[in-house]
Amino acid sequence: MKSRYLVLGAGAMGRAVALDLASGTDTGAVVLADSNDGIAVGAGGTILRTADGGLTWTPQTSGTINDLIGVSFARVEGRTDEGPVGTAVGDGGVILRTMDGGTNWAVQTSGNTEKLRAVSFSDPNTGTAVGDRGTIIRTTDGGTTWVRQAVHTRNILSSVCFTDANTGTVVGIYETILRTTTCSAD
Repeated sequence: MKSRYLVLGAGAMGRAVALDLASGTDTGAVVLADSNDGIAVGAGGTILRTADGGLTWTPQTSGTINDLIGVSFARVEGRTDEGPVGTAVGDGGVILRTMDGGTNWAVQTSGNTEKLRAVSFSDPNTGTAVGDRGTIIRTTDGGTTWVRQAVHTRNILSSVCFTDANTGTVVGIYETILRTTTCSAD
């Protein structure tokens, strides 16, 4: 059954609220860059954008039919006119990048065909994506290049969070928890 409502928890906007997406499509992830600007991604390359705190959602052209599963945004200090920089990931190793808050999206080359399930950017240039078969890929140049990271698991990795360029945690199935404080793209 297709999702029609997206529920944002108290952490997202200070109160729990169900938002009628009206698209009738499955959504995989949502991120709010601030109290107004947000992106939801999902099945068939769906990208929905809000600029009013989720009262309305506008479909955006993604350039892919692959399911999108994860999304991350990073604010650029001093840049208020174009919106936050964002990255979405999904099936087949697809990676999409927006430089204007989610209005326009460009496909990036990940060098990977495994399903990517989550992505985290600590700043507009430094990001990590994780996925199936222990996949961890990292960029330090805004996604122009992605480098596979050495990891000793083949488990599905489902979530990633970096608090700065070097400090991050990855979790996955079978109680997999990976942590780094010295991350590098080498």
